Amino acid sequence: MAVTSDKTANGFVQLTVDGVQHLGVKISGHKRSMAGQLQSLRRGHGWVIAGDRVQTWEIEGLIEHEGAIYAYGAHRPNRTLAEIVASEGERSIAQLRDLVSALAALERKSLDSGRYQPNLILAFSDGGMLFLPRNIVEGVLS
Repeated sequence: MAVTSDKTANGFVQLTVDGVQHLGVKISGHKRSMAGQLQSLRRGHGWVIAGDRVQTWEIEGLIEHEGAIYAYGAHRPNRTLAEIVASEGERSIAQLRDLVSALAALERKSLDSGRYQPNLILAFSDGGMLFLPRNIVEGVLS
């Protein structure tokens, strides 16, 4: 299996696995039982919200790369909400409005997205936001 990576944001990478691009989320800095982690991660999924449209973001697998374990799923060009707010002035206000709208959509649909943290919410350049699976967020924050 051929794997390459380009770092995008803290803890996130663009993984290319056998020629296919994925969004990778670092879940461990050292080797652990990938089978046990995958079983746990398969129970959850994230949410991609664009306007009132809510879709799931599925974890497609786990991979060890450069000594760390990454969960990976569908890739779209992105930046963390924290990066946008810190660097884009007026545009960050629009992104914060999109965040409030996305959170309202989650609440209207009674969907659980776990804990929120700006460096763990991705804004896609083509619209929408990704709220990572709860078990990934809790693992990153613990």
